[in-house]
Parts: sequence; C-alpha cells; structure tokens
Amino acid sequence: MAKDRTKKNEFEDYLLDIFSPIADELTAWEVAYQQALRSEEEIFSRLGNYILSAGGKKIRPALVLLCAKAASAGELHPEALRILVKVAASVELIHTATLIHDDIIDNAQLRRKKPTVNTQWGEEYSILFGDYLFSKAVYLLSELERPDINIAVSNICKVICEGEARQLRLRRCLTFTEEEYLKIIESKTASLMSTAAWLGAHVVEAKEEMQQALSDFGLNLGLAFQIVDDCLDIVGKEEEEGKSLGQDLETGKLTLPCVYLVSFLSEEEKKRVNDFLSGEKKDAPRVKTLAFTYRAVGLALKKAKQFSDKAKRSIAILPKSEAKDSLIALADFILERLAA
Repeated sequence: MAKDRTKKNEFEDYLLDIFSPIADELTAWEVAYQQALRSEEEIFSRLGNYILSAGGKKIRPALVLLCAKAASAGELHPEALRILVKVAASVELIHTATLIHDDIIDNAQLRRKKPTVNTQWGEEYSILFGDYLFSKAVYLLSELERPDINIAVSNICKVICEGEARQLRLRRCLTFTEEEYLKIIESKTASLMSTAAWLGAHVVEAKEEMQQALSDFGLNLGLAFQIVDDCLDIVGKEEEEGKSLGQDLETGKLTLPCVYLVSFLSEEEKKRVNDFLSGEKKDAPRVKTLAFTYRAVGLALKKAKQFSDKAKRSIAILPKSEAKDSLIALADFILERLAA
C-alpha cells in the first residue's frame, strides 16, 4: 500500500505543480463549485458533499483557467475571472454528471477510491442527482447572460449524450472500427475538454486563431486522455486508479486496445472473445492476456502519444508563458498515468 500511496502522491504533486500558475484562480473556482453543489433538498446536499469529499483531478476547470491565461499572456481582468470561474464550475458539474450516469450504465462500484453514488444511494437518486447537476450547470451559465457561452455548452451536452448512445448501440460488436471508437471518445470526452479550452480563450477575447489553437489542444488532449483511460481499464490496478476497472470488457464496450486485439486474432480466438463479450462465457483474464500477448495496449498507447504530441504542436503559436508551459506539461501528464 505504501507504494500505491507514493504513486498517488507523485501524481497529485505533479498536477499541483502544473496548476501553479492558476493556484489563486482554482481556489476561487473551488468556492464557486462548492456553492453550486449546495441544494435546499437535503439528499442533494448530502450527495454534493459526498462528491466534494471524493476530490478529483480538476483537469477540466484547470483547462478553462490555464487556456485563459495562456491566451491573455497576463493577469486576468476581474470581470473575465468572474465569468471564467462560473464557466469552469459549470464544466465540472457537467463532467461530474456524466460520471454518475456512466457509473449507473456500467454498474460500477468504485469511483475516486470511494463507492459510487449509485452503490451508496441507488439508481433512482443517482439519475436524479446527475440530472440536477446538468440543470445546475445550465443555471450557472444563465446568470452570465452570455448566449455565446450558453450555446457552446448546451451543444456539448447534446454531443456527449449522442456519444453515449452511439457507444451503447455498438456494444459487443467485433466489427467495431478504430474510426468508430475515435468518434465516440471525441463525443464523450474530448469535446468537453475542447470546449473548456476554447471557452477560456473566448472569454478573454483572444484572437480567433488562438481560440482555435486551444480548442484543438483540448480536443487532442481529450483523445489522448480517454485512450490512456481505456488502457488502464485493462492493465490498471483498482487500488491505484481509485475506480472500478474491467468495466469496458464486462459491459461489452470495445475500446482501442480491443479493436487492435481483434484485428490480430485467429477466427478461433475471435469466437472466444465474442463468446465473452456476448456474456456466454466470463473470461476477462483470457482477454487481458491476449491484449498483452498481441501488444494491443502498447499500440493504443502509441496512438495516445500521437494525440498528445499533436496537442502540444497545436499551441505552438501561443506566446511563451507559464500557463503555456503548464498546458504542455499537462499533455505529458496524460501519458504518465500509464507509466510503470
């Protein structure tokens, strides 16, 4: 356990260092996020406190704030900061809502080293609380009276739901392609990171090419992040990652390592994998062994690195700053999650 804690602390310290240019802004965001999780309904307040106690990486709100600073190349104007803090809180509320709903769909038992909301309070309250967080995110943005921001965030909620539906429709499908996989994770994960990055630049009124560059950064960062996450679902350890693993295999979701694996298998091995995915045989260890044997996880990680590198290249036009350095370090951190 000491080794696990050391690894966890190393990652936490790494992120603290990455986020150091926005330490004060993140503190302001935390206050706004805590306020957003309060409710007059007692059960929702309890659930909000539970979410806060679990913590999180804060990557999405940090993206909003880092991209704003990287695009403005200086201190943030108080009015811009006021808007950015609410936008960052809204983005994190949406992300948290999607995690709660995902855990229901996957019947996951663990999230951020704690029992999932659905495990503790059941599906009914979990669905309602996820919906509540979505509505609270929209409410926060409505207070800004910024239709441009409302439209961007509302569209992302739609895109995320469409991505989830597409993934459910294509479960247990051995003809699932890399192109289909990338389209799904772009919708479910990368689109929100892209929008978070774009919003940061947009609020500070950066030039259009800078807004696009940061949007591209967020998109490619999100793609790399999700591929690594999907690799960890196969090769990670629950005590280190703090969430239920193996859920993709158990629920028949073919992620990129599985897509690569299937392309290498003989017809006999494909049938065994298909029997597992269809629920006829519970043989997750065999599938994981095959993934190692055919180096499918390694190939997927190479793809993640390509997206991480692309993210870093996309912000080459930004002026040098501590915030820009932090964005580059964040792209590297995504890959470090699968190190050792």
